[in-house]
Amino acid sequence: MAVTKRLAPVKDLFPGVRLTPAVKDLALWAYDHSEDDPGRVFVPKVNPDYIFQPEVLEVLVLSDVLNKPAYFFGHTGTGKTSHVVQFCAARGKEVIRQNFDEAIGRAELIGSPIVAVDEGKQVVKFRRGSLITSAMRPSTYIADEYDMGTSGATVLINPILESESNPSIYVPETEEIIIPHKDWRVVATGNTDGVNADERGIYSGAQAQNMATLNRFAFRIEVKYNSKAQEKKILDRKFIGFPSETMDKILAFTTEYRKAFLQTMELSIPFSTRMLHNICEATIMTGSVGKALHYTLLSSVPDAERRVVEELAKRLGIDSE
Repeated sequence: MAVTKRLAPVKDLFPGVRLTPAVKDLALWAYDHSEDDPGRVFVPKVNPDYIFQPEVLEVLVLSDVLNKPAYFFGHTGTGKTSHVVQFCAARGKEVIRQNFDEAIGRAELIGSPIVAVDEGKQVVKFRRGSLITSAMRPSTYIADEYDMGTSGATVLINPILESESNPSIYVPETEEIIIPHKDWRVVATGNTDGVNADERGIYSGAQAQNMATLNRFAFRIEVKYNSKAQEKKILDRKFIGFPSETMDKILAFTTEYRKAFLQTMELSIPFSTRMLHNICEATIMTGSVGKALHYTLLSSVPDAERRVVEELAKRLGIDSE
């Protein structure tokens, strides 16, 4: 067999994560792939240093066990997609990821006819889209940036999200009725909750979604930025030997910046974990937190907000350069 599967306890798959006892006692399907299994290409690599947010992991477990779609929303860089990827990686499960935008449509999701050459002759074949390809496999389909798609496009997914009433989708070009693989799961991600679109105007292209579609996502949760303690744990694993005093300054700056972004709304540029890592890497290379900020964050901050950021850095003992 190219692929074998086994039930694995959640507590063994994700040791050390503080989960509700009832959730910790559940079990998930895990997959072992042989060397010649072509499906291995869809299995993401495990990041041994990844740190799960307990609440997000619980939703992923419940979504998988109950076979009900989940929608994760939140600011850029909070770990919406990476949580799904690492959740699957820990179990050896295939992932097929589709980025949504305003131009995505039936051809990308369901499929479209193409002209191909077969034995020297031109023939018309049907090329399956990402949704159909994923649904026919024991995979998890990540509908990334879901709220960037038009409601006319995202509604195409509705028939196959009917987890309680024989989900299927008809493909008229091939006269097929696609019934999802029993291990197929769906998780969508977006910067907005899908209802209120982009109230602050920082995620250009985000659109309010059809409620008939959103109602099919049984689980909906906002993924927030990691706490200061979680960020420190991540940095300690990623940047071994990083001077503690310098790290404390960077983490203090991160915390205060996010307050100004999320609470007082003085700042309009999100501060992701990705940005935090970029600043740490630039600090290592230049030996200066100030230069690191100048080369990474400050270059993307609007002129009207630059002084706020510089004053914030100065208060924390960081000289902007």
